[in-house]
Amino acid sequence: MAREEIKQVGESKSNGTQITLRDIVNIFWANRWWFVISVLICLLLAVLYLKKTPKTYARTASVLVKSQKGGGTGMSQTAMFQDMGVFGMMASDVNNEFYVFKSYKLMADVVNRLNLTVNYFAQGRFRKFNIYNITPIKASFVDANPNYGFSVRAKVLSDSTLQLFGYKEAGNKFNCNGAAPVNIKLSDTVDTPVGRVHFVPTDHITEYLGQTIDIVKSGFKATVLNYLAKVTVSIADRQASVLNLSMRDVSENRAEDVLNTLIDAYNAEAQSDKNIVSKSTEQFINDRLEVINEELGAVDADIASFKSSAGLTDVTTETSGYQAEGSEYRRSGLAIENQLAIARQIQGYINNPANRNQPLPSNLGLDAGIESQISQYNNLLLQRNKLFASSSEKNPLVQDLDAQLIPLKQTIASSVNNLVSSLSIQAGNVRSREAMTRGRVAAIPRQQNSLMSKERQQKIKEELYLYLLNKREENALSLAMTESNIKVIDYAKGPLAPVAPKSTFILAIALLLGLAIPAILFWLLDILDVSVRGRRDVEDAISAPFLGEIPKKADMEGRQIVVREDGRDSISEAFRIIRTNMDFMNVSNGQKQVVMFTSQTPGNGKTFVSTNLAVSFAQTNKKIILVDTDIRKATIETLVKKDGDSKMVNGLTSYLSGKIDDVSQIIHRGAFSSKLDVIFAGPIPPNPTELLMTDKLATLVNELKKSYDYIFLDNVPSGVVADASIVNKLCDLTIFVIRAGVMDRRLLPEVEKLYKEKTLKNLCVVLNSTEQKKSGYGYGYGYGYGYGYGYGYGYGYGYGAEEYEGKKKKSWLHKLAEKIPFLKRFVNKRHHNTHRW
Repeated sequence: MAREEIKQVGESKSNGTQITLRDIVNIFWANRWWFVISVLICLLLAVLYLKKTPKTYARTASVLVKSQKGGGTGMSQTAMFQDMGVFGMMASDVNNEFYVFKSYKLMADVVNRLNLTVNYFAQGRFRKFNIYNITPIKASFVDANPNYGFSVRAKVLSDSTLQLFGYKEAGNKFNCNGAAPVNIKLSDTVDTPVGRVHFVPTDHITEYLGQTIDIVKSGFKATVLNYLAKVTVSIADRQASVLNLSMRDVSENRAEDVLNTLIDAYNAEAQSDKNIVSKSTEQFINDRLEVINEELGAVDADIASFKSSAGLTDVTTETSGYQAEGSEYRRSGLAIENQLAIARQIQGYINNPANRNQPLPSNLGLDAGIESQISQYNNLLLQRNKLFASSSEKNPLVQDLDAQLIPLKQTIASSVNNLVSSLSIQAGNVRSREAMTRGRVAAIPRQQNSLMSKERQQKIKEELYLYLLNKREENALSLAMTESNIKVIDYAKGPLAPVAPKSTFILAIALLLGLAIPAILFWLLDILDVSVRGRRDVEDAISAPFLGEIPKKADMEGRQIVVREDGRDSISEAFRIIRTNMDFMNVSNGQKQVVMFTSQTPGNGKTFVSTNLAVSFAQTNKKIILVDTDIRKATIETLVKKDGDSKMVNGLTSYLSGKIDDVSQIIHRGAFSSKLDVIFAGPIPPNPTELLMTDKLATLVNELKKSYDYIFLDNVPSGVVADASIVNKLCDLTIFVIRAGVMDRRLLPEVEKLYKEKTLKNLCVVLNSTEQKKSGYGYGYGYGYGYGYGYGYGYGYGYGAEEYEGKKKKSWLHKLAEKIPFLKRFVNKRHHNTHRW
């Protein structure tokens, strides 16, 4: 029924008929039960999907990447290098930190801190829930391989007892499938098929008494990669140095913890990287202090021993005059010797292959240019080591930094060598001048001269020792004041409502699918169905007169005679309309006494139409005789023959073959109605065409014309055998029966050709087995009493409640079909295939 209405809408479009919104509403309303059922099923499936799908929450954190000009030792040095143009080819700070946040190493630290490889699930009504923050127990797998995945189920028996069972593992690593359940005590380390496990109760243990918890351990690498895929890092604005860290997870608390821990791990790593230079400098100073302390102690012991052995006392007053001249040289010499000693130590440190990828000591009071170069080298080396730790030497950024480090280190080494040479020359000049001064004290005993030399060495060691102590304190202060590269704008936060699945969207899609599925189904049935669908198909393809249409009634199936004399049902009224319209037919010879019934193919219901129309005419006190000229099948006789009766009665073939010469002997009265006479086909002959071609058929028709007002000839289909053309020569009117839902629409042009070429005399059309439409676009097929009997049309005929004699009890399928129009169509179609009218 739904298909018919949708087809008619399509036909209206092709014919240029305007379709109103009311027509579309009527189509949906006529099939509302089908659409309601489809919508309910889709909505139910959508609700089940929403119930079974875990809800996903979104969390976002924001951090500000500080400019390297913002302060701090490392920051200021990098800014100085940028001003010098050294880092002109490097990526921006924001892009660098973008990749740091997405590094495997950083996420591995987060997974370790939060123990994300172990997850806990509790069974709900429709699905399992992740209980990340409210788990009743915490499990530690002591012997488990970090990259092995397995699961175990734990039932909380009490606040101190668990039952373990349901061991499963990937690849049968532990051979624990089918292991028997075991009861254990909490807070104990127990042996299980998956190794030693330590369970610790939490504050939520009492909330899960009697419930089963699924404990799932995932591989470490797989877990790290999983969370790397979940975390999204994006630049908030190209004009700002702000990064947004986003994550979606079924547990909102876990998403917040992962993002916040990721930020903390980044800060810890960033501070550790920045402290590498300070710690390296601290180690260098400590090592030098230890050496100088030993040397200073040896000098002090040497002076004491020398004074004791030489018997020297305080001779300052004796040498003050001479020493005044050389005091300035000594002060200058001390400073030069100090710088020369440090320069040589730096020179040895640089040339040592063991320190190839180690930061150079800085802030030791050397030349400002050399200190600047050392700071620049250390910053480049830190960036190179950080990239190398998360990639390899083949990384283009690592290779680029190596290309910058090699010439820079060579420049530093050259500068230090030049400084050593320069200081050596200055020291030589000071010593020569000092030697001249010592010559002036030739009168002083040689022992005193040696003492002065030893005391000078003592002062050099003391000043160097104090200088290194001061630098160690400065380095410790710098280490304590190191700050992070980022500033947290917002820690992880997000909406309370889940972001997926989107309930409103899914329900809306389900609603649309519920409406679209039956509509698409109707459309597919429409384009696949090539049968005649209704009166419009016939009238669009055939120009022959249209006598009327006979509606289909499910409860009339199996009954051959459905016309009743006082019947007020739609089928009886339809035959009355056809009977009336026949009176208005204009035929060429002016007579309509002999009427032949035929069709294009078998199964169109010509016998049903002929017998019931004959009964309808008989009810008007007309003398009617029905002749079965389909002598190949003898259909009419089978309708009245009792079960088990195989004897063929005398009929048309008996007369045509000459076995019976008296026409009255083949006429049967009361077969279908007391007012209707019938001539059956008789025994089926071997040569039906030859019998029909004899003159005896014309003789029979002429004899019947004398006694009857109408002679109805139920003939064979015209498109199958030639019998129809032979019999049609004796007819005045040809009624061509077309059955809706059975005859192929592609055969309608053949019928039009029969009409145009006048192959069949005075051809007119009757449409059989049409659907009764309650509403929708197109012709209305219900019959309503009192609305007129216009030619060829019957709009709205029907008497309301219809009564049928001998009505069969309705099956459950028929009762359901009455409520669902779409199902009703298939039930009726099944009966079409079972009962050929």
